[in-house]
Amino acid sequence: MCPELAVETPDHKMEEAKFMAALSGDEMYKKYHLCDCVDPLHHENLEEMYLNNVWRANLAITGAAGLPDIAIAGNVIRSGTSLRLSCILSPI
Repeated sequence: MCPELAVETPDHKMEEAKFMAALSGDEMYKKYHLCDCVDPLHHENLEEMYLNNVWRANLAITGAAGLPDIAIAGNVIRSGTSLRLSCILSPI
């Protein structure tokens, strides 16, 4: 975690997280298909999972170009690689 991006979670968001965790239960993550032996982050604490998804800062790679297929990938220098990122910051 990047401490510079961390903000204090207000009480109303904590209450919202408790409500949503109680309302949705395990369906918060079981509705998504995951590979065997993969557990979502904070599946044992649904309030934390909810806050991580709707309040806290997140960075995700949503696309990539210039990477070789896994069957021919190796430790080589490529002429270029492009990534598309999605960055969500918490309101201040």
